[in-house]
Amino acid sequence: MELLEQRKSGQEDASKLALVVEGGMMRGVITGGMVAQLETMGYGPDLFDLVVGTSAGAVNASYYIAKQAVQGVRVYPDYLGSKGFVDRLGWIKKRPIVNLDVLMDDIMEHEVPLKWDSVVTAHKLYMTTSDPFMAGTRVLEPSRTAKELKEGLRASCHVPLLAGKPIEIDGVPLYDGGLTAPLPIKEALDLGATHVLALSGRHLANWRSKQTVVERFVSRFYDLKYPGIDKAIRSGVETANSRRLLLQSQRSRSEDEPYIFLVDPKHDSEISQLEKDTSKIEAALILGQQAVEGLLS
Repeated sequence: MELLEQRKSGQEDASKLALVVEGGMMRGVITGGMVAQLETMGYGPDLFDLVVGTSAGAVNASYYIAKQAVQGVRVYPDYLGSKGFVDRLGWIKKRPIVNLDVLMDDIMEHEVPLKWDSVVTAHKLYMTTSDPFMAGTRVLEPSRTAKELKEGLRASCHVPLLAGKPIEIDGVPLYDGGLTAPLPIKEALDLGATHVLALSGRHLANWRSKQTVVERFVSRFYDLKYPGIDKAIRSGVETANSRRLLLQSQRSRSEDEPYIFLVDPKHDSEISQLEKDTSKIEAALILGQQAVEGLLS
């Protein structure tokens, strides 16, 4: 955080500072609240050399880079819970349970229009996806056009089985980056970051190290078509404990490399990934804001 404060005061340095933003479908409202609070308190995107977003975190990061984070986070309580983005009966109606068209083509174009060109011009947003052929995480480079940016966001947010047919990039179907890299700190370090500010929607002490029954089903289902993806997804969850211990040690040894600072809520939220209850969404948004406000005030 010292480097962030130095940059805010105008000091120059030779470091490479990354912002990492976690997603989680509707749980992404928590990190959405975090980036909105960063923006409100004057810690804008120009302070960071690169931003790495996963799933809904990539959407949050896009609004933040466009300097629209405060407006962008309102997407969750004002629109996503009520405009058909989540339809738990979608399969019965032969529709996706998670409808990315509602988010990308309606809300982000008309209700809360993203300044797509501003994100492209900044050239600092990296989006994580899960690549079945690599059996692991594929990081998409900063987009060159608004069309490419939208395709990347769709890929990073595409939840297998729930979101219909996946989008293909370079002929490869890509899926939600959160499957293999829910909090892509390693990916940021691999991109050359010397310092990382990571925003997580989960309280660090409560990170789970096992997949749910539904996640196991989805993982094994896709492994039938793409052998290796099940192992990659399982490793992303099962190594959570070692990653949690690393982050906890960094909190007590902040002067040691790699320089990683985690921002997490003071407790877990009741919000689910398919949440439609506006009051829970609003409460989760505030939880994210409070985590950053408490850190920087």
